[in-house]
Amino acid sequence: MSKFFVFRQADESVSSTRVSNSGKGISSLAVPSDSLSFISSEKGAITITFNNSNLFDSSQLTEGESVEKTNVRVSCVDGEENDLIRSILEFLSRTTTSSLLVFDSVASVSTFRQVDFSQDNSILIKVPSYPVDTITKDVSDGDAEREFQTSIADINYGSVDNLPLVDYNETRVATSDGGAATAGDIDGTFAWGNSGTGGATYDIANSGWADGGTSAPAAKILAESSTTRAASGLATISATINFQTFLALPTALTLEEDYTVYFVVGYTEAQVTTSIGARNMGFIYGSNNGDCFGIQQSKAVAVEEEPKGKTNVLNIRHDGFGGHVAAEAEMIDYSFPSLNSEYSDQNQVCYVFVVRRDKDFNIFVHNHLGDVVAEFPSFTDPSSQNGRTDGNLLIETIGGCDLITSPTQSKSFGGNLARFGVIEKDIGNDQAVSIAQQMFAKYNPTS
Repeated sequence: MSKFFVFRQADESVSSTRVSNSGKGISSLAVPSDSLSFISSEKGAITITFNNSNLFDSSQLTEGESVEKTNVRVSCVDGEENDLIRSILEFLSRTTTSSLLVFDSVASVSTFRQVDFSQDNSILIKVPSYPVDTITKDVSDGDAEREFQTSIADINYGSVDNLPLVDYNETRVATSDGGAATAGDIDGTFAWGNSGTGGATYDIANSGWADGGTSAPAAKILAESSTTRAASGLATISATINFQTFLALPTALTLEEDYTVYFVVGYTEAQVTTSIGARNMGFIYGSNNGDCFGIQQSKAVAVEEEPKGKTNVLNIRHDGFGGHVAAEAEMIDYSFPSLNSEYSDQNQVCYVFVVRRDKDFNIFVHNHLGDVVAEFPSFTDPSSQNGRTDGNLLIETIGGCDLITSPTQSKSFGGNLARFGVIEKDIGNDQAVSIAQQMFAKYNPTS
């Protein structure tokens, strides 16, 4: 009787996927032992590679490209890597009462004692579908022509179909007044050109006036000389959107079904440890009437145990459900802001979020690592107006919405924005992971 490898790295959920180039998204995988290709080791882990276990039987690839074999990285006790390999091979070679080789990081159970479930990502399952460059081993951007067609401002979206309708990035942000926004500063203007497929229809120009008629510019540019942790928390030119203000799109953006929204925000070290500690992340986008908004961080509660920072609840609401309770989801194993040892003696200052709504109206939020850190299960019950995940995505403002006119700043973004974009489809888990990681690599400052 054949033996089977059984891997489990996460609980099954609506975000579980069939394929993954990054190792994120697949909950469980079973592979017959006859498909074993080879096992390799590194310090504190082994990688088990399989033949004939990918989603596609064949692929039409360009020269220099190849699709990796399915592989699973398993953490093990340091110094016992070879022992684990030998134990697996011995299990396969002898008659046993069980035919299953179990590696379950959810239950912390394995057939083999050497497996170490105390490590983050102790099981990492990759069933690749994207081709990689056989030289660099990175996901391939294709030839120069394909890369040009599928990239905007150094971010490759994988295909022409994934290109954003709107993309506001550092290459097209400008202002005639780089000074601080003050009441009465009527000559201060702000412009942000759209690099997405929607073109000039969505160019933001001369719309930077504070809500409520205070005549102060809503935003100013942070110059390239200010692209540091201390100045903006970002590595490129960015726009600073002031408290209780927002940028207005000249044309409303409306999507009825699936979509992807992404944004890159930056905070200085002082803002991370003080300002954000005293308030939540406010609206990144919204509608004029306040019916639609997202993603708002709410109900933040300080915690002392690891990970340091906050436990968070995110809110999102779509057009047509104004005045009703927004959809709500608690972040999963992630705190915002992130104050932990992963960043040495420095706190994280650059944050990337990718928000996807699928065709069934499930909503997923990815962080800078590509991890799904929040899920909004589909809720479309027509008998209820509360907590709905359907309704139109209606974006008329960036950096806030009409709900921020109150004296409090709890719903106001008030931060540095390096990039904001909307794609007219759910791009799926793998591409969301890729975009999140690409953007963090580009916008995260190193000094």
